[in-house]
Amino acid sequence: MMNVDQIPILPETQTIEPMVQCGVLYLGTTPSNIDFGGLDAVQEPFSYRYPVDGTNTVQGIDAVLSVYDNGIQLTFTRQPHAAIFFPITSLIYCASLRFSVIKNDQTKSVPMVDWRFTPLDSLVESESRHPPLFSLIVRRTQLLPGDECHCFITKNGDSAFSLIQAVSRVYANINPGAQCLKSPIFY
Repeated sequence: MMNVDQIPILPETQTIEPMVQCGVLYLGTTPSNIDFGGLDAVQEPFSYRYPVDGTNTVQGIDAVLSVYDNGIQLTFTRQPHAAIFFPITSLIYCASLRFSVIKNDQTKSVPMVDWRFTPLDSLVESESRHPPLFSLIVRRTQLLPGDECHCFITKNGDSAFSLIQAVSRVYANINPGAQCLKSPIFY
C-alpha cells in the first residue's frame, strides 16, 4: 500500500472557460475588401458565402465559436481536436448582421430590388426571415498575409449579440502596446 507521503504532488491546473460559446454554421472565409471599412467591408465578402441570389441554399460546416479573454476560437464539430485561434489583437471588425432585401421606389418605371447585410438591431431587418449572421474580419499574418472575412450563421439573434458583446469586452481590454501575434494559430 502506498503511503500518503509517497503520492506525487501534481501542479494545480486551471480550466479556462470561454466567456461565450455558440454553435454556428461556418460559411467560410474570403479576402476582405480593403477599400472599405466597417459594415461596408463585409458586404462583398459575405455575398460570396451567403446566397444573395435567392436560391436559399447555403453550404457550411457545423462549428463552435468560443470567445476567450485573449481571442476567438473556431472548432469544427466533426473534428473537435482541431481548432483555429484568432488572437484578439488580430481583430479588425466584427458585426452581427442579417441579410435584407431592400425594395426601392416602386413608382419608378423600373422598380429596383437590392440587398444588403444590415446590422441585426436595425429597423430594416425586423421583417426579414433570413437567419442572424456573425462576421469577423481579422488580420492574417501567416501563410498569405492580408485581411480575411470569416462568415457564420448563428442559431438565433441572441447568440449573435452575445458574440458581439463578448468580443467587444475582450477587445476593450487590449493592452494599447500589444502587438498582433501570429494569426491564425492552428492546433
